[in-house]
Amino acid sequence: MVNDENVKVPFEAIVSVPCFELWLLLHFEDVLAPIGRDEVHQRLRQHLPGYAKGQGSLWMGTKSRLDDAIIRAEGLITNGHSAHDGELPFTNVHALVQRLQHLKDQAA
Repeated sequence: MVNDENVKVPFEAIVSVPCFELWLLLHFEDVLAPIGRDEVHQRLRQHLPGYAKGQGSLWMGTKSRLDDAIIRAEGLITNGHSAHDGELPFTNVHALVQRLQHLKDQAA
């Protein structure tokens, strides 16, 4: 990928299998076995009643558990889960979150 100045810019794809909501669910519980999108949503609603896909304002309900989610996401990788497997749960959303936190800290 190149920017407007035609300079190559490295990037990392952010992936979440089976869906983005896995990242949210990891704030509350471990998910180690294959899981479908519908089950992720169902289990997430046990922790965030009324959750709906695309809903805003989730930060307040999850920020206190961010460290837990990062540890769990890193644990998936440590246990050999990958974006390329397709069956086992995987997310690297934590990499984006940590990068954004780092940029925020640098700006302060």
